[in-house]
Amino acid sequence: IPALTKVADEFSGTLAGFDAKMELGSLYFDHVEGTAGAQKALEWFESAAATAPGADQSTIALYNAGYAQESLGKCSDAVKTFDRAANAGDGPFLGEVLSGKARCQATLGDRAGAKATYEQIEKKLPGTEYAKDAESRKASL
Repeated sequence: IPALTKVADEFSGTLAGFDAKMELGSLYFDHVEGTAGAQKALEWFESAAATAPGADQSTIALYNAGYAQESLGKCSDAVKTFDRAANAGDGPFLGEVLSGKARCQATLGDRAGAKATYEQIEKKLPGTEYAKDAESRKASL
């Protein structure tokens, strides 16, 4: 952790700094139990998103931040973060991002929002596993 923190601090705004922040977020999320780990992970993922060198990196950092917020029970914040990730571009993580958003909308009781997000997945990612999953989850709302 100290070595990764040093890289994250000294090379912020570079790919190496971004990777260090993402690794720190993952370490805290995966290996520190309870809300303390998820909160520290969220801080690192947000920092990575703020200094991401490109759109794909920003998207994955925001997705991870949203996932950490979801695990902390902050689904309303997570929906906003997933929206930011989706607006960063239609890159390779769009299915994950939109699935996370719909999951949180459903958790919050926003059935109409979840349905609209599932329909967005079906439209933007036709024929994929994400679209098949969206169709199934939409039907169960």
